[in-house]
Amino acid sequence: MMINFIAYGSKSITVESVVPANRVRKPRVWRSAPSKPRNTCPSNSQHRAASANTSLPKPFATEQRATTPAEEAISWDCIYVGRMPLVGFEAVSAMMLPAVTLLPATLSQWFPLHSFLALGSSRSPEECMVIDFLPERPTHPTTALALASGGSVPGQLRVRRLRGWVRGASVRTRFVMKLETPLTDTAAQCAVEVFNSRWDPELRLLRNDCRHYTAALLTHLSSKQYGIQDVL
Repeated sequence: MMINFIAYGSKSITVESVVPANRVRKPRVWRSAPSKPRNTCPSNSQHRAASANTSLPKPFATEQRATTPAEEAISWDCIYVGRMPLVGFEAVSAMMLPAVTLLPATLSQWFPLHSFLALGSSRSPEECMVIDFLPERPTHPTTALALASGGSVPGQLRVRRLRGWVRGASVRTRFVMKLETPLTDTAAQCAVEVFNSRWDPELRLLRNDCRHYTAALLTHLSSKQYGIQDVL
């Protein structure tokens, strides 16, 4: 019970008010409109922007094109090695290649020809995977000057998926072996990427060039020992 005194002029009036002792005040609850769930999925424009800013490292650069289910089902079971003209020197190398093929390996290794490894499929002969090692700027004058003086230049490790076999008047390929256990397309690319991650990307003539790379990759894929004389 509470007693309040209210004064009116010279008189005062006593007002009694009763407040229940057991009254419990309820906490005030703030109510707001329900919020809509946020869409956290990226939009198509965000997908395109992310794809444009994403690139493979240079040592693992591959040919950028979509693969079909039929291509994914390809099994690589044949290994070839080949030689072709150097990039930028196709005309000179094309004239020299017929004579070079008649020379022994100890002499032919000194001619400016590019070595590469190719994977083929007996079930899909129209497809091949070409793997090679060459300078990043093969036609630049400073590249030729650095290599001729015994120096090194940055190299690039290429993995290219081609339609049709590697052909040309100045291209020579040679069958090496057939794998007992064929490699799927994914397994082949993974095996090459593992090998490339351990390879020295600095290219040096006669010490760490396309021939050394081809022979070492052939050894890695076949589990047999090969030297540069085996890829000439």
